[in-house]
Amino acid sequence: MFSRRFATTLAHRLFAPIIAWPGCEDCVPEDLKTRAQLARLASQEETATNEECLIYMHTVSLVSPLDQTWYNIYTFLFSQLFPKQAKKIGVYRNQLDSFEQQHLKGLKDWIWRKQVEALKQRKVAAQAQTNSVIPNGGTGLGKSKATKKT
Repeated sequence: MFSRRFATTLAHRLFAPIIAWPGCEDCVPEDLKTRAQLARLASQEETATNEECLIYMHTVSLVSPLDQTWYNIYTFLFSQLFPKQAKKIGVYRNQLDSFEQQHLKGLKDWIWRKQVEALKQRKVAAQAQTNSVIPNGGTGLGKSKATKKT
């Protein structure tokens, strides 16, 4: 039988949302979303993938300029995922310094946590909806109210 941890991780890989800057969700190309979902399925880590980080950083960059550290991380991710295009436009980076690596790890962990929170909210909402449609939590087993005549 599968462990609870395995089931939770599998559910995360299959159903976790793509995290984007609020209001910019529609600015993510479908092919990049698909690529992120495939990378998540292939991942062995309980952290966001490079593809998911690139998506988030892309949407952030649409609303606010990135500082040098985040620009370096963004171009590194872009270079890892789209090396030909990165070289063509002159932003190719093949490594990050240790400070930038720490920031990228922090971003991956933060995105993962946001995805877990979103999944929990979905579960609560689904349970609330089920409870409002089917009384007694969907079990169909309620206490019978027998009336006693005296």
